Amino acid sequence: MKAYILVGLGGVLGAMARYHVCRWTGGRWPGYPWGTLTVNVLGSFLLGLLLTVSFFRGQAHLYLAVGTGFLGSFTTFSTLAYDFMQLIKANRASAALLYVAASLMLGLTAVYLGTLLGKIT
Repeated sequence: MKAYILVGLGGVLGAMARYHVCRWTGGRWPGYPWGTLTVNVLGSFLLGLLLTVSFFRGQAHLYLAVGTGFLGSFTTFSTLAYDFMQLIKANRASAALLYVAASLMLGLTAVYLGTLLGKIT
């Protein structure tokens, strides 16, 4: 039961953070799915950091709350897929391909940088 509570509380906070980041980035730079790109790249970095920092090793309750709960609801693959299809429907195939490529490359780079930073700390 404790695990469900930890995941749920982390999930609530992650969803709220995602909403805030998407509103902020989408409002500042409309016309492109900046919010989804931002949360996915930031979430990738934070997950890489979380899985590497020695403070979190052996701390299953922190991983459940932060990794599964917070970052699980903060990041989103389904919205990435939806945003891609919306760009295709709007006849913006180049933007759609750039979005998927940027999401993948920046996400992978962010995880890598997070793990590097985690090894330093």
